[in-house]
Amino acid sequence: MFTAGPPVVEAAGEKVTADQLGGADLHAGTGSVDDVVESEADAFARTRRFLSYLPDRAGTQPARVACDDPVDRAEAWLDGAIPRDRRWPYEVRPILEAILDRGSVFEIGRAWGKSIVTALARLDGRTVAVLASDPGQMGGTWTAAASRKMARLVELAETFRLPVVHFVDVGGFTIGSQAEKAGTIRDGTRAIATIYQSTVPWCAVILRRAFAWRAPV
Repeated sequence: MFTAGPPVVEAAGEKVTADQLGGADLHAGTGSVDDVVESEADAFARTRRFLSYLPDRAGTQPARVACDDPVDRAEAWLDGAIPRDRRWPYEVRPILEAILDRGSVFEIGRAWGKSIVTALARLDGRTVAVLASDPGQMGGTWTAAASRKMARLVELAETFRLPVVHFVDVGGFTIGSQAEKAGTIRDGTRAIATIYQSTVPWCAVILRRAFAWRAPV
C-alpha cells in the first residue's frame, strides 16, 4: 500500500522494495492499518470479528450477544495487580481481559501509539469501546501517535454510539524535545477536544494516576 510504487519512487531518487515502501509491518507501525495476520483467511476472520461489534449501520444499536460469563465472577489477583509505587509498570491487558466479558477484548492498532491500548469489547454482551494506558510503554504517557490513536477510537465510538470504558492511569503528555518535534501538543489537545465533544456515555475506572485528566461527565 503506497501512494506511488517503487519504480516511481526510484525515479525520484530513492531505491526501495515494495515491502520497504508499503509493507504490512510498516503500515501497522504508522496506524495506516490496524492489524497484521498470517493469511487471507485470518484477515477475513478478523474482519468478521471486528464487524460483529458494530451495528449494521450508524444510528442503530449493536446486537447484544449471549454472555455466559458469570456476573459474580471474581478475580482475586486484581487486588495486587497494580503496584503501589506509581513508578513501576504493570501489564494492563490481563486486567482488561479479567474485567470485561471473558474472551471479548478485540484490540485495535497494537503496533502503533503503544502507550495507549484501544479495543472493542463487551460488558454483559453489550459492545463498548475501551481505552487504557499501558505503563510499560513510555510510562503510559500520551505521545503524538497515541493521541491520534485515541481520537480515532473515540470517533468510531461516536459514529456507532458505543459507550466508552476508560481505564485511567494517565501520566500526562510525553515531554522532551522529541515529543515537541512530533507535535504532541497538537495531537494531544485534539484528542482531548475529541473526548470532550463526544456525546456517548463514558465510564472512567481510575487504576492509579490521573495527571492532567478529568473524565467527561
